[in-house]
Amino acid sequence: FSSNDVFSSMRPIYDSKQWMDLQKFYHEFAAQDLLDKPLKETGTPRTFQHSEESFEAPMISFQAGDKGRGVKASRDIEMGELVYEATNNTVVFSDGHTWRKFLFAIHEKYRDDVDSFTPCEPLMWAWVQALEEEGPLHIFVDLDHSSLMNTGKYEEGQEPPNVSCVKEGGNCVMALYATADIKEGEEILCNYNEFARKDGWDDM
Repeated sequence: FSSNDVFSSMRPIYDSKQWMDLQKFYHEFAAQDLLDKPLKETGTPRTFQHSEESFEAPMISFQAGDKGRGVKASRDIEMGELVYEATNNTVVFSDGHTWRKFLFAIHEKYRDDVDSFTPCEPLMWAWVQALEEEGPLHIFVDLDHSSLMNTGKYEEGQEPPNVSCVKEGGNCVMALYATADIKEGEEILCNYNEFARKDGWDDM
């Protein structure tokens, strides 16, 4: 998909209409995938929404300099407040083949629109995680602006994370809470290492 070329220049900030178009396209893709290959009665869904719930995250997307795009607080956020939660815009893939089909489908749909989505973007936004401790790995991606959240770093001269997940056993719950007061306009930073399994892609 020529990801180096895609990210060699600043990518646009997508508006709510564009995100809704991508969400609608995902549902069309999932429906067509089921028509092409119906599930067996006891089969595991190849792709599904994490939840039917919605959550209005207190964040907006912005251009974050050398980091590319990011998200910042749309209002003051208090320490301990819920900042992110996996919702109906968080989609899950249980096998790598269906995930790759989705990326190619995005390429076909948006290939002639340079200001819209490319398959390189969800490829960068996605992560691998188990839904439950010791459970099988799945691919997750948020089809809204929370996918632009950058990671903080505990290194000198770097900005540390200001949101963190709660763990049940050794597994990170699909929600992030503020670990400090976050002022309006301040970038929201998570810690990818809390939930993403970097070695998990080899199993997908």
